[in-house]
Amino acid sequence: MYKLPSNNESILFFEEYTKPENYIPSVIAVLNKCGFGTLYFGVNKLGEVIGTKYSKSTIALINKDFEKNIVPNIFPSITPLKENSNAIKVSFEGLSKPYSYKGKYYLKDHNDIRSLDYESLMREINYYDKPYFKEDEEVSANNRVIDEQLIRNTFECAIKVKKYSPKEKKFSLKNTLLNWGLTKNNKLTKAAILLFGKKLPLSITINTYNNEKNPKLIDSKFVKGNILSLLKFALPYLKDTYLEKYNIKGKDYPSKIIDEIVVNAFLHANYNYGNEIKISLTPYKISVLNPGTFPSEYLPEDFGFTRAQPIINNKLIGKILSYLGYASLNGKGYKTLFEIKKELKPFLIKQIDNEFEFTYFFYHDKNKYLSPDKAILSILLQKPFIKAEEIAIKIGKTRRTVQTILKELKEKNLITRKGSKKTGYWIVNK
Repeated sequence: MYKLPSNNESILFFEEYTKPENYIPSVIAVLNKCGFGTLYFGVNKLGEVIGTKYSKSTIALINKDFEKNIVPNIFPSITPLKENSNAIKVSFEGLSKPYSYKGKYYLKDHNDIRSLDYESLMREINYYDKPYFKEDEEVSANNRVIDEQLIRNTFECAIKVKKYSPKEKKFSLKNTLLNWGLTKNNKLTKAAILLFGKKLPLSITINTYNNEKNPKLIDSKFVKGNILSLLKFALPYLKDTYLEKYNIKGKDYPSKIIDEIVVNAFLHANYNYGNEIKISLTPYKISVLNPGTFPSEYLPEDFGFTRAQPIINNKLIGKILSYLGYASLNGKGYKTLFEIKKELKPFLIKQIDNEFEFTYFFYHDKNKYLSPDKAILSILLQKPFIKAEEIAIKIGKTRRTVQTILKELKEKNLITRKGSKKTGYWIVNK
C-alpha cells in the first residue's frame, strides 16, 4: 500500500471529504500556523492511500466547502494524486491571518489542533508584538535576489517620462540602488525586496462576484510577485476586464479611481501584518483590503479635504512608484479620490475589518445602471418622501420624464401615493 510522508505540520490526511466540519478546522489550524498546506483525501491517519471517489463534481464540492466555511476566503488547487487517481490532493495557501470557521479560531500544534479565542490566537502568532513595518530596514540578502533588469527598466522609464533626472544617465545597479535609498550599510532594504524581489515576496487576489446580495464567485485570480509586477498585472486587468464586463463607461467610473485605491493599498500597507492585497469586485463595488491599520484618529475625509496633513507610510516605495507615474509624493491621493467622488456622486467609505487590516469600498450609484422605472422604484423604496426633482437628478432625467414614469407606475398599481403633494410619501406595492 502506497504511503505518504507525514512528518510535516502543513500536511493533513483525511479519508473522506463529504463532511467539512471534520476537516475544515484542521485546514484553519494549518493556515494560522504555516500559511500554507496540503490536504489529502482518500488517505488514512497513517498516510496510507486507501482511495476515495473523484470527479468534476468532487472538485466543485470541495471548492464550495472551502469558500463557504473559511474566513477570509482562500481558493485551493484540487487535483488527483498522481500515484493513485482514487486519492485527492488539495493545495492551499493564505496570507491573511487569522482564519476562522464559524467564528472559531484554530491553531496547529504538532499533531494537535487547538481551538483558541481571537485574543489568544493573536498572541500565539505574535501579532501583538509586531512593530510597524520599516521599509528602510536592511536585510541579509545580496543583489542576486532582486531583478536587475526590472530596476534598469524602471530607471530608463523614469528618465523617459521625466520623473527622474540623475546626474549620470548611464545605468549602474549599485549607484541606482544607493541613490534611490534602497541600500543601507551596503545591504538591501526591505523596500528593495518588495519592489524588485525575484522570490515573489507579495501576492494579490482578485475575486469577481455576480452580485452583492447573494454573491457567487465567478472568477478568481491569484498572482505572486513584487510590487511593480503586481501593479503591472492588476491595473490593466481591473480596467480592461472589470469595466468591460459590467459595461461601465469611463466617464461614469474613471480608471483613475482604480489606480488610486490599488496603488494606495501597496503604498500604505504594513507588511509586517501580511503580504497579500485582496480585491473584490461586484457590478457596483470595488473593495480593496490591505494589511495594516488606518490611523484611528482620522477619517479618509480628513485627508480628502485637507483637514489633516498627508501621511505617507512607505516613502521609499512611494518614491519609486512616483518615478513610474503610479503615485505622487505630495500625499494628494485621497484628495484626488474625493474630487472624483464629488464629480460623479458615488461615495467612498472606510471599514476597519479588524485590528490588523482595513478595507476601502468604492461604490457607484446602482440606479444609473437600471432602467428608469426600476431605478425610480429602487429610490422610492429607500426614500419614500423624495421629490420628483431629486429623483430626476439621481437618474439623469428631466422632471417631466420622472412625473410621467410615476404616473405610469401608479396606473400599473406598482406604487401608491399617500398624503398631499407637498407632505405625502410613496409606497412601493410588492
